[in-house]
This record gives sequence, structure tokens and C-alpha cells, in this order.
Amino acid sequence: MTFIVFTTIQIILISIVTPLGVFEEKIRTSGGFAKLVTSSLFVDKTLLIKAWFEDKNFVLLTAPRRSGKSMLLSMLKHFLEIPVDERGTIMEINSSLNYKLFKEKSFNIFKEKAFFSEHFGRYPVVFVEFKRHSGEITYKEVLDIFRRTLRNIFIQHKYLLYHKYMWLDEVELDHFNDYLYKKRRYKLSPPYLIKALSYLCQILKMHYGRRAIVLIDNYDALIDTLDLRYNPDIHRIISFLERFYTVLLGSVQVVERTLMTGLYQRQGVTNLPSYRVLPRNIPKCNYLDDRPFCNIFRSRSSVNISQ
Repeated sequence: MTFIVFTTIQIILISIVTPLGVFEEKIRTSGGFAKLVTSSLFVDKTLLIKAWFEDKNFVLLTAPRRSGKSMLLSMLKHFLEIPVDERGTIMEINSSLNYKLFKEKSFNIFKEKAFFSEHFGRYPVVFVEFKRHSGEITYKEVLDIFRRTLRNIFIQHKYLLYHKYMWLDEVELDHFNDYLYKKRRYKLSPPYLIKALSYLCQILKMHYGRRAIVLIDNYDALIDTLDLRYNPDIHRIISFLERFYTVLLGSVQVVERTLMTGLYQRQGVTNLPSYRVLPRNIPKCNYLDDRPFCNIFRSRSSVNISQ
């Protein structure tokens, strides 16, 4: 019996795969990992966190739909992010909701005392989730999607506005607000959108004194339905996304590490132009690889220290 997890903002879909077919239990929630762990169907694969830190040889994980990619990133976010209050003041780790979650559930990663102490709640985290679309989209629609997505990300870090010492002048402060306010987001031209995550990570490093972890779910969501033959905007879309990811992956001074997820492409399937938006030499890992991280990711049951 295999437990496969798929998440969106509004729904977590847990599929129990048997030889006879698929039974689906739908848990409606907006809590991601924190909500899923309350289900009796939850499988403890928290040692994926340690395996990811030990395997520094990939930036992109590809796997099929409903395989747990989104839940993996949600779990990483809960584990890694520095706990702060609404004004951005750093809280005691042991009093944070995330700490209580990992401790009370006695997850396997909590038992790795040295690793847990070194990495839990120690990083600023930028979490990006792109939604998959059906059918063709235009270049203008891609820019609008980016503006909305970036606004949601910057809102998560709105507390930075309370720390006036970080802002050189009102112009810089005003620019940060451009990402926050719905009526002002159309001031953000493509060059500003391309540099947005690198810019945010720069501000986070100033605040926390360390580089950020960037997690991107469904990096290929905006292009996996594009028709290379008939979409008149295909070259502009690909060029924009390529520059966006190139700038992000090149921001090593403010980004500690990046993990992106995308769909696994079977050999011989060529209709998806996904890899064209990433640098050719980007380190990749597909879920079938024979490496500790992927072995845990594919596991059908909880993985503990003894294993």
C-alpha cells in the first residue's frame, strides 16, 4: 500500500494506491504540512530534510503529480524558517509553533539531536508556489501571474517594513511597497519581476544576517501546457522565465540554497519545454535516482534512524 501526497493551497489529496485502483481521501485545509501530520494516513519522511542537506548535488527535483513534492517543500519550510512575530522580532525557537509540532509528534528528524539543533529554525525562507494552468497563456498573463505571486510572497515578509534601519531612503522603502500593494504592482516592469526574489533575499540577509533558503514548487507550471508551434508569445515567455531563474540561481551571495520541484518527464516525451527555462548545467535529480534522498522520497512507509 502506497501513500502519495499532493497539495494545493485549498486541498491536500492523499491517494492510497492499491493493485485494485486508487482510493482518494480529500482533506480540505490551508495548513499544508502542519495539517497533514494530524491525519492517521501521515507517513513520517522527515529524514528527507537531513538527506537534502547531505546531498548538495541538485537544485531541481522532478517527480510525477501527486508524489509528495509540494508536501516536501511545505515540510522544509516548517523546519527551516526562523520564527518571528508580526513585527519581525525573532522568537525563541523552543516556544515556536513549528518546534512544538516537531517535538509533540516526535518526528524522526527530531531524534537527530545534533542536526536538529544546528538547522531547525535557523534560516530565512522564501516559499514560492506556482499554480498549474490549463490551456495556453499569453506573455501579459504570465507577467500578471508573477505580480500576484510575488505580492503573496512579499506579504509574508511585510514585517521588514518595521525595521527602518535597513532602508537607505524613502525611495527604497517605496520600491518594497510596490510589491506589496495590489494597486501599485503594475508599476513592476519585467526587469523588476526578474530580480524580485534576489532583491527580497538581499533584504532578508540584511535583517537576519544570513542567506535565505528558496523553495519553489511547480517551477514549470506556467509552461508545461504551452504549444511551441502555435503560441505567438512562446519566445517572450521562455526568455522571461529563463532570465528569472538565471538571476535567482546566480544570487549566491544572498541565497544559501534553492530547491525547485517540477514534473518528471518520461523518456521520449518531448512536448514539454520546461527545461528550456533553466540553465543547461543545473544539477537535477529525478525521483527514480538511486541516491539516499530519492530512496526516502519513494519509500512506502516511515523511515527512521535505524533504517
